[in-house]
Amino acid sequence: MKAKEKKVDENIYRGAIQQASCAFACHEAVFDESGNMTDYVFLDVNRAFEEFTGLEMDKVIGRRFVQDIARDREHAMKWVGIFGKVLSNQETSEFEEYSTEFRRHYHVKAYPVSKNQFVTLFHDMTFEKKIQETTEYFRENMGSYIDYEEITRLACDLSGAEYAALNILSREDNKTVTVSIHGIAESMKERLAEMNLDFVGRKWDNSFQRQALFNTCTENSPSSKLPFSY
Repeated sequence: MKAKEKKVDENIYRGAIQQASCAFACHEAVFDESGNMTDYVFLDVNRAFEEFTGLEMDKVIGRRFVQDIARDREHAMKWVGIFGKVLSNQETSEFEEYSTEFRRHYHVKAYPVSKNQFVTLFHDMTFEKKIQETTEYFRENMGSYIDYEEITRLACDLSGAEYAALNILSREDNKTVTVSIHGIAESMKERLAEMNLDFVGRKWDNSFQRQALFNTCTENSPSSKLPFSY
């Protein structure tokens, strides 16, 4: 006698999606009068999606990416073009892409579930990419001129900090010297100029003195405290 087939509860699948380590998002395409895809709506996302993008579930579901969420609409349209081909060809696409919106590298797999809906699964590859980039830089520049600005940029990107400062120890007087700063917004540059302060090239008796002065300069900026990379 054939055993009776048992169906898996849909809540199990739902729970698996929410517990998955890769990001999940289901979308519905938005088309113009000519049938061209111009945007897409978020229908569902999981916790990993929130972690990888910084976008909260209740603030994206039901909203359009280009119209409501994206800050860089020009780059957002690049994603629309990629996913538009997934739907028009009704084929799975797997690729790596850098998002200027979130400053992260993603490995993405997108596949259609209907004529106007598709799913994206992606992993955050930012750390691996930045480690590779940093390693290549030091390998290619070993024994040659050191570009402090490039090192500071790599440190800023690798840590995810809004700002980064590179400081080296002076053997002459045992003080630290700020040799490069990356990520300073125009508003902060103006504030530093008003205070007649130039941090690059300045020597410090200790890190507490430097941090206190930076905090004073940024107390009225969007970030009240300046993250450092040393």
